[in-house]
Amino acid sequence: MFSINSATMHDLAQQDVGFEVMVTYIILARGVSIRSLRRVSSYSAQHIVSKIRIEQAKVDTALRWLAKQNIIEMQESPDTQDKGGKWVLLDGSQDIYLPVLLTDNKRQPPPIMRLYGTPAAENQEPEFPIDDLVVLLTLYMYQDMDKCGGVDPRSGLFRQWTTVAGSKH
Repeated sequence: MFSINSATMHDLAQQDVGFEVMVTYIILARGVSIRSLRRVSSYSAQHIVSKIRIEQAKVDTALRWLAKQNIIEMQESPDTQDKGGKWVLLDGSQDIYLPVLLTDNKRQPPPIMRLYGTPAAENQEPEFPIDDLVVLLTLYMYQDMDKCGGVDPRSGLFRQWTTVAGSKH
């Protein structure tokens, strides 16, 4: 499980920044250890490219845009120079908990990429319905993934049976 900030996702959707920016942010958040006090992602730009299988230039543009908006910042250190650096997420409290499987799949594109449409024409960009991603994230926000793994025993449907006086069962 990993977490993202709902206000950040809402702002990204409102600004209509596009698929690459939103998913780049989600993948960066996936690279953050849940035990980390400072939200440093272990994922570099190259890792994002390999994970979501979009062009390096689009991921670099998305990272620059997120940094310009003060959502992330580059953490330079000698041990990360050759790997492209690490990114620190600056967007505050995390309130949407997502399953790791949303972004991870070794054999084919991860499930989050299945929202990404196919191009209508050969030289056309695929269409990405931002609303679909927003609905998905909103559902996860209300599922209490951090407390109950998505199944809240306090609000489930059940039937309570009562005993009848004098019955044998």
